[in-house]
Amino acid sequence: MNPLSLVTIQQFEEIYKIPVHIRPQAEDTAVACGIFSRRIIVNSKFMYLPTNEQLAILLHEAGHHYLGHHFRNLLLIPVFWTDYATRKLIDQELEADDFVVLEGHGVGLMQYLRGQADLLRARGLPDAPQEHPPIKTRVENIREQLAVKERLYAVETLA
Repeated sequence: MNPLSLVTIQQFEEIYKIPVHIRPQAEDTAVACGIFSRRIIVNSKFMYLPTNEQLAILLHEAGHHYLGHHFRNLLLIPVFWTDYATRKLIDQELEADDFVVLEGHGVGLMQYLRGQADLLRARGLPDAPQEHPPIKTRVENIREQLAVKERLYAVETLA
């Protein structure tokens, strides 16, 4: 286990005001839950990841909360399993990734996603569930967002 896991979680909770619950048997590495009582649930695999990947994952899930995705998903219920709803869910994943980049942890998220892609490929499993964009698309999006952020920083330092 990463010895900094509990420290990482504690610091995250203090800064972002979202409690993190460890559920060893949870299927997903991490998931954002709740509309009125925000929380993030992580599984035991999360505890073994490098600290920079843990922070990136927590920020991705926090992005879903801060960007109001749970509220927006309530509006999708009447059309939930349609192509329109699937596109909206994919857009939300990319938006949550953008939140990670804005918070300064895009590289950690790219590292995690690349590791996941390798694991899935080795097991012969699909790249991503239907409601998620392909990992390659997510990594390309993060790379583009990092480049934009770098250019903006360069312009700011010149001013």
